Amino acid sequence: MLNLDKEDKKTISTRFKNCSATSTIGQREKIDNENKYRDFVFYPVIDYILVEMNDRFSKSNMEILRGTLSLSPDSSTFFEVEKLTDLCIMLQCDIVSLPNEIQFTITATSISPTIIYLPISAMSILVSSTGLPPDEV
Repeated sequence: MLNLDKEDKKTISTRFKNCSATSTIGQREKIDNENKYRDFVFYPVIDYILVEMNDRFSKSNMEILRGTLSLSPDSSTFFEVEKLTDLCIMLQCDIVSLPNEIQFTITATSISPTIIYLPISAMSILVSSTGLPPDEV
């Protein structure tokens, strides 16, 4: 005979390894007041979001993002060698010649300030033409 009142073994997903879980998979409770709502819904969602944010924005990822930011002319860290080294390591660039290349680019942009927009417009043309069929390019 099947016993429907028996509870299943409680298991916790491995995604919640760094979280404190107050509920289990496969069981549903009626949430009747604000405290239970906070404990069974709000806190687990916040824990999940925090784990995901910590995974996505690790220290190494943040250094790469800072390097990308230092490529923007509007940034206060524009072309700082220290900020660009992690980005160069990830892209497998020549780090030894990086200061010379940055100095050359700064000199070229001081002579002709619009030269910095040439790679931007070249990338824009490539991106805008990728959506077209080959016979229309």
